Amino acid sequence: MVTFGLTKEPVTTSGGVTILPDADVNTIDLTGAAMVILPGSSQYEHDDPTQLVPLIQNCIRNTIPVAAICGATLFLANHGFLDTVRHTSCGQEWLKEHAPAYRGGEHLYEHAPSVADGGVSLPQIHWVLSILPTISYKRWMCSRRSFWNSGMVR
Repeated sequence: MVTFGLTKEPVTTSGGVTILPDADVNTIDLTGAAMVILPGSSQYEHDDPTQLVPLIQNCIRNTIPVAAICGATLFLANHGFLDTVRHTSCGQEWLKEHAPAYRGGEHLYEHAPSVADGGVSLPQIHWVLSILPTISYKRWMCSRRSFWNSGMVR
């Protein structure tokens, strides 16, 4: 696993865990990446990390699945990544209230624990059930081999 942040500065989660990113959003190497996961945070309600847009566009263009947990769905909604794919979040009204650019609509929003469509996975509770089918077998095997050979998943 490779971690990245908006910068390489340490990030402290709401649970008190400090993460030192391996790379920043501008230098992360997605070669061989099985998936990019955007963690949940209430920070998305007041800060929009626009620096992530090119990264997520690159992922979708290169069929690298993107998973967004809870608050991270606001980022995807605000930047049009949910406009054409089935999705879930913390509630459609919550998305509309906190993501003014959201255009996903009633026909694409699903009240479900997790939804995966078009390379975007929006897990809420049972995220593994949604994420695993989006990772190609070849990428999964390469990641697994990399882990066992070097102790690092890419």
